[in-house]
Amino acid sequence: MSGSIVIRDVETRDLREVLKLLSHLTSAPALTQEELEQVHVRRVLAGVRTRVAVYSTTQQIVGTASLIVEPKLTHGGKCVGHVEDVVTHPDCRGQGIGRYLLSSLVEVARACNCYKVVLDCRDDMVDYYSKAGFRKCENQMRMNISPQ
Repeated sequence: MSGSIVIRDVETRDLREVLKLLSHLTSAPALTQEELEQVHVRRVLAGVRTRVAVYSTTQQIVGTASLIVEPKLTHGGKCVGHVEDVVTHPDCRGQGIGRYLLSSLVEVARACNCYKVVLDCRDDMVDYYSKAGFRKCENQMRMNISPQ
């Protein structure tokens, strides 16, 4: 794949391709276009900012990442940015696309008055995120909630 990479906000027309890309990261069951658009609207209303990396020549989406901004009652009302769903197409890894996306989200976080940006990752990804400026700090706990 060739051409320059453009980082931009996700658009409705991108949703099917973004879902396909996310399947390289986690379980991403198929959704109808209507379902995708409904989820997208809910995400936008919740303040989720999703960026995509696009090859300028082909308009192919080769990466995506999202930022959730959480206003805090502490820290003088500043916010925490939570990075989620960082993925680069397997054929495009090693080209710095993930770092471009992370850098873009950090700039969004800065503009949103965030005092820190956090993310969860697998142990084998700690070095990757360290190279992007993140540092290991504390622990993550998790509880999966099953449908009733």
